[in-house]
Amino acid sequence: MDFDWDPEKAHRNLLKHEVSIVTNPISPNATDITDFDALRSMTDAEVVGAAESDPDALPVTPERAPSFRPIARVKRVRERLGLSQAEFSESFGIPLGTLRDWEQHRSEPEGATASLVRAIEREPETIMRILQAAA
Repeated sequence: MDFDWDPEKAHRNLLKHEVSIVTNPISPNATDITDFDALRSMTDAEVVGAAESDPDALPVTPERAPSFRPIARVKRVRERLGLSQAEFSESFGIPLGTLRDWEQHRSEPEGATASLVRAIEREPETIMRILQAAA
């Protein structure tokens, strides 16, 4: 399950493992431009100071944390496939309004539709081919 980025945890992971894996929710395939050599040369206080001065990297505060929600599985799948809501809806025979409700946490897929989403997640091309052949 994906959650909004936690800069403190990412920093701890970088220090512990010398690795930082961050998915950009707006552009998941974006190239990481982090200068790790420069980052490693900074003290912890300098890293925290730089992060706090970046308006795009606001820290997670107790006041902000409750507003974070997990990203819906179907949205992660759709974005991974590079499809718009309309394209995903048409490709897999899911009503557009239903898809939007799932992505906005107004409802969740249940039963057979939950199984369909899991199948699409694992084998999107196969499911698309089967649905197109059946149409």
